[in-house]
Amino acid sequence: MDINEKVSLLKELITENADREFLNDLSAAVKREKNFIDFSRFKQLQLNPEMLCEAPLNNIRNDVLIYRIFKIINAIRPNTIDINSYYAPLTQKEYDVFPLNDDDVEDLHCFRNVTRIAQNQYHTVLSVAQVAALTNQSIIRADVNYQRESQIKQMTAREAIRTVHVNKERVRAIEDSLVNKTYWFDEIKLALFRSDDSYCDYDEVNETLTWDGDCVIPDGNHRRWACFYACQDHPEMLDYFKTVYFSVSFTYVNDIELRALISQTWNQEPISRVHQKIFGSDPRSDLVRRIKDDKNADPHYTIWMVTEGQSFIAQGILADAIKISYTKEDYISLKAQISLANWIVAVYNEFADLYAAEIASYKRGRQSTWLTESYSPYAIIYLSSLIRNENQWETLFRRTCQAIDWTNKPVGSSTGIKSRDIETIMKVVKEAYDSIQV
Repeated sequence: MDINEKVSLLKELITENADREFLNDLSAAVKREKNFIDFSRFKQLQLNPEMLCEAPLNNIRNDVLIYRIFKIINAIRPNTIDINSYYAPLTQKEYDVFPLNDDDVEDLHCFRNVTRIAQNQYHTVLSVAQVAALTNQSIIRADVNYQRESQIKQMTAREAIRTVHVNKERVRAIEDSLVNKTYWFDEIKLALFRSDDSYCDYDEVNETLTWDGDCVIPDGNHRRWACFYACQDHPEMLDYFKTVYFSVSFTYVNDIELRALISQTWNQEPISRVHQKIFGSDPRSDLVRRIKDDKNADPHYTIWMVTEGQSFIAQGILADAIKISYTKEDYISLKAQISLANWIVAVYNEFADLYAAEIASYKRGRQSTWLTESYSPYAIIYLSSLIRNENQWETLFRRTCQAIDWTNKPVGSSTGIKSRDIETIMKVVKEAYDSIQV
């Protein structure tokens, strides 16, 4: 039977909407069966049973957990659930002895080497193995109300039911970098909700933080799943995963405080993807930096080669233009890089000489020309690819530029350039180039 059906039944039975007396009896029974099921996990499930369906984790442990809760429910109120209709007899025998608690759960609720940085705000580090264990035991969870990425799971007449969106490709990419030991470790944010059922005790002398309760992960959901899969798929690397660490920000907050924390983080101006590219390992990024630092490059345009901010030569766009017009290979030899960089420097030197006035006042010039729009490198680099190896390339470059109608902008917006916009720009350049051949 599909796990979603079991979770739906579980939700009806154990959430706060259920009978109070029954819930009290169930909680007491779970506490008594501490070797059979972890009480902290049970309390989390009461708040969010759907975590058992959470992608990408939908494994045997979750099914075992549901089975054991069903069994305890039947022990309190016999025949509430027909377990045989959900689990075959052989499966029940297997699940009765399945080792759910192979992680030291109590230890996972005690963080070490913790620094208190402000009231109810702490900092520590957790290894990849620890993050995987916290995920495996459902001690931390993602909540749709505190996630940037969510998707509509189901539409009803009155509301859209959302769920946390997990990009499996991103998870796999992070996992691969963890396994290949190429990941640069950053910060994960954890938030423990302050309530009657939670506690957070900081020992300043021993620098430990002992806690329990409903803990969400507002930032780092894909990374925690990557940790889980890295440990699951590569058990031979477990010793290594115990020695590499994420920085962790841990807060003890209520709902309003957590929303304020998230708002502060999300309101920080994001770096556009095209500018992020220049810091990657793409060979075009190295080539662009070589162009910017070239002593023969005209400073009238190199001063406008920026990684972020207002300009007309964003390094990320220039790198993308080179990739489109020249090479999409993941490797460019040093000799090829130097040759191509020298060529593009020569072309842009010609561009700077031809349009010195426009470059000097590029912001005002944008009102009447797209010569200095942020997408202009797609035109200049494409034109450079057409005239490369031509004996009279300077003449061809100038005549083609003069044939282009720079006052008629080929795209409507200078932001969010799509592939079809780039095709339009290249078409304009090609038509101008062809026209001077007649």
